[in-house]
Amino acid sequence: MEHKETPTEGLHYYAHRSLSSTLHVLLIEWTLHQFRETPEEMGRLAYQMTSSMRSLL
Repeated sequence: MEHKETPTEGLHYYAHRSLSSTLHVLLIEWTLHQFRETPEEMGRLAYQMTSSMRSLL
């Protein structure tokens, strides 16, 4: 029998992929800017940008 994905499973998958992608881009940007921001500033930015994604995980 084939497993059908529930809407919640789809949202969870999308949120996980979006979270990973966002964090990856932030790390690349931070590196390209030669780490001008402190780790705390980057942590706050990542926390703010990913709050909606994390609520689905």
